[in-house]
Amino acid sequence: MPSKPSRPTHTSKDFELPDEKHIDLSSGKEVIDDGLQFVTGETMEDDRLKNLLREEKSMRDFMEQKVKFMIAETDDENAPNPVACGVNGVHRYFHRGTEYIEARKFIDSLIKVVNHVKTVNYKDKDGIDQTDVKTRPVLAYTISILEDPAGQQGLRWFQHQQRNAF
Repeated sequence: MPSKPSRPTHTSKDFELPDEKHIDLSSGKEVIDDGLQFVTGETMEDDRLKNLLREEKSMRDFMEQKVKFMIAETDDENAPNPVACGVNGVHRYFHRGTEYIEARKFIDSLIKVVNHVKTVNYKDKDGIDQTDVKTRPVLAYTISILEDPAGQQGLRWFQHQQRNAF
């Protein structure tokens, strides 16, 4: 039987979402993702690589921490309930409005945004038909963190994941 929900320490709506994207198809500008970085020429004996591997293990341990959370209920009758998610072949189902204690990795898989797209056709100053596409990210699920053993580090992680969700 579900218990009375605890007061959340933080909720999805407390943090910023990714920036709105605006593409004016008349601009002719190329969209380039310059956020990719490549590392080459590294060996397993390189101190930088060893440090990266230690950090990766630390992150794996962090993602396995048990966090108490809840997915908010919604008035949308088409919204999934329970909400399904999976991490590395392990699947979980979470009913809205019910508290759960699960590994942080499952919360990570629930942090998603859905893009609402608005397309506006207009005539430019020369009378030529143009198209303006605005993409506004919105949360797929509102998640409330009720207890996080990582404290402020968990809060910063949650905020970062929300801001960089896709």
